[in-house]
Amino acid sequence: MSDVSSRSVRNRGRRRSLRGRLLALVSALVLMGSTAAIAQTFPPFPEPAVGPFPDTVNMTLESQLLPAEIGAVTPRSGVLLNDIWGWTSPDGEEYALVGTGDGMSIVRVTDPANPVHIGIVPTTAPDSVANLWGDVGVYDAADESYAYFTTEADAVGIHILALRQLDGMGPAPDPSHAIPPTAVFSEGGYDSAHNIYVNQRTGFAYIAGVGLTDGPTACDDHTYHPSRFNAMILDLKSDPLNPSIAACLADHAEHDFYVVNYNGPDRDYQKREIAFVFDGRDRDTASRGGMRTDDTPGELVGGMTEIWDVTDKSDIKLISSFSVPDMCFSHQGWTSGPRHEFLLINDEVDEIRDAEDADGFFRNNFCSTDNPPNTLSGPGMYVLNVKDLDNPVFQERFEIDSPGDNDHNFMRVENKIFWAVYNAGTRVVRVREVGGMLRLQDLAHMDTEPRDDAPVFNGQWGIYAFANSGTIIASDINNGLMIMTLNR
Repeated sequence: MSDVSSRSVRNRGRRRSLRGRLLALVSALVLMGSTAAIAQTFPPFPEPAVGPFPDTVNMTLESQLLPAEIGAVTPRSGVLLNDIWGWTSPDGEEYALVGTGDGMSIVRVTDPANPVHIGIVPTTAPDSVANLWGDVGVYDAADESYAYFTTEADAVGIHILALRQLDGMGPAPDPSHAIPPTAVFSEGGYDSAHNIYVNQRTGFAYIAGVGLTDGPTACDDHTYHPSRFNAMILDLKSDPLNPSIAACLADHAEHDFYVVNYNGPDRDYQKREIAFVFDGRDRDTASRGGMRTDDTPGELVGGMTEIWDVTDKSDIKLISSFSVPDMCFSHQGWTSGPRHEFLLINDEVDEIRDAEDADGFFRNNFCSTDNPPNTLSGPGMYVLNVKDLDNPVFQERFEIDSPGDNDHNFMRVENKIFWAVYNAGTRVVRVREVGGMLRLQDLAHMDTEPRDDAPVFNGQWGIYAFANSGTIIASDINNGLMIMTLNR
């Protein structure tokens, strides 16, 4: 049997097993109001799978560090690794900054075959299951670089770490070795957040899914006091350890930002700072159970993809707001190249919705769709032509051959997309424009979660591929830090 045929048989098995794997997950999601309930009902994760991984094409696994080896040891089911970023020091040392349920782990990956765990910036709320969600952004100032680590755990704040000290640190004496944060941000009523994106060129950090405290906040000019799913923009330039709040926007940007200094064909916005905003679920305020408020109850809040002109933080302008055909959850995105002519968006739950019957949890609680079940063949990426920022045009949903899996975060580096596709692992896609259309082509992959019966929302969470050396790092929720290279 050929490799292609073997993959097809395995993928069909994954497709059939997806509905069964959803049952335990839905039980946990229904009980999301109780931390204890989540910890007790989240599907159990298996022991980590250790590479090399047989389903690998055009990639090499240089090394792997298991969660316990980088301090991700808190015994909460499903709370191990989350998002990832990277940093290169002025002396050329390369680091993985790995979000975990226990904090931000730091690994020196200069020699990808021999990674060195330096330590972990620990969370101050170790018992909170909300540590499941974490994210890292980096800002390079003239004389220092800083990592900003966010989590959805309440009252933790943004942990800020000055990074140049890492070059002088040796291996951690034990996996839980603590590196104290250099500073913690918790101003303006900031309580927690889902994601952070730093625009290096302007020195602003864009924070999505911000939870606010009950007291006075930077968003208090809003009609209602919003509790979750707000946006903050921080000015890092003058004092990166004590950022100032440039803007707070209530009931906007539930999930993620991608921000550019615009260099595209739309002359109305050239040389402007433009934010692409991914706003999560398409449900009205009543169905959100009080998680968001709005001054027009009954109107849709969230679920859209938006484009903002954020050049003037005191006067942010909405350029366009749109929904994408068949999309369930506007999750995360990136433009296709330095001219910002196409926007790529992923949706981590459209595949799950598609595997459900008409009364399924995601179909009725996350998505507004009349599509019949089982119409999508695999994980997909939505491609839009945004050469006119005021009028985005949907081109296609690009799919990869891995039925039964769902996709997560990606980034574009030059003409390649590096994509963390949960149980399907790393996918690398070549990008090029042909005849005014964007063309995507599978180039390489490594399936770091080879087991068909692994839980949904398992496998790779995030990926980082900006290192000049070509080293690729990915955070696999259950199986640890993957350090890879692309075969030339």
